[in-house]
Amino acid sequence: MKRDKVCTVIPVSAGMTVHTLFKCVTIITLIFLLYARNDTEWPADQKKALVQSVRPLYPNAIMQKMNRYRRWQDQQAAILGKWLLIQGLNRVGGRCDLLKTLFLTAYGRPCFDASSIDFNISHSGNSVVCAIGKSVRVGVDVEVERHCMLNNFQSMLPDWMWLDVQNAQDKHSAFFSLWTQVEAVLKAEGIGLRADIKAVKRVSECRIALDQTWKMHTTKLDEDTHCAVAQPVDGDQMIERQDIDPFS
Repeated sequence: MKRDKVCTVIPVSAGMTVHTLFKCVTIITLIFLLYARNDTEWPADQKKALVQSVRPLYPNAIMQKMNRYRRWQDQQAAILGKWLLIQGLNRVGGRCDLLKTLFLTAYGRPCFDASSIDFNISHSGNSVVCAIGKSVRVGVDVEVERHCMLNNFQSMLPDWMWLDVQNAQDKHSAFFSLWTQVEAVLKAEGIGLRADIKAVKRVSECRIALDQTWKMHTTKLDEDTHCAVAQPVDGDQMIERQDIDPFS
């Protein structure tokens, strides 16, 4: 595999703060974090054109699920997730015919059959994201910060997470930032919320473990939307965020 030595600027997470590092790195593989907004209802003709461009590439069973959604927000989020995955395949050198091989694992995680490309999709509020990489396992979660009774979650959270939330100046922001990290790990491991969340451990500031240890990358998509990506701790992959619009 070709390795290119380049100077780059990358966002990384340190605790609750996003910093910017300037350094020379050897890029082996990129994980793309593709982000699209879903804050306005599309004109009917644009929506029809986008659906028609996506539909032939996916199995019929997957596309038919979109008919269950009644709210335009849910319909568009489903379409955007599928469109982002197509854009992701183009970026990692995957063929779009891989989409016909999509299947669900026993825990309901979408995967490609017999492919080294892995992906994960998440949406919340006005945000839809897709993380995708080659020869690397990924998990992604996005959550809009909102008011809730945090005490209702204490019994289900790991002790370290609850302590961090209680010690934070902005408890709601801390909760949603940590929640996205934990859920990204659960999605990377392919078990989702079926797992015992209390079993999730923090190994170090940016590393979380369940059955294996994951390196965490966090960012805010906007003022109140938290996003986290989990990748294997031994990986050399860099994460590149791209904000894209299907109509621009």
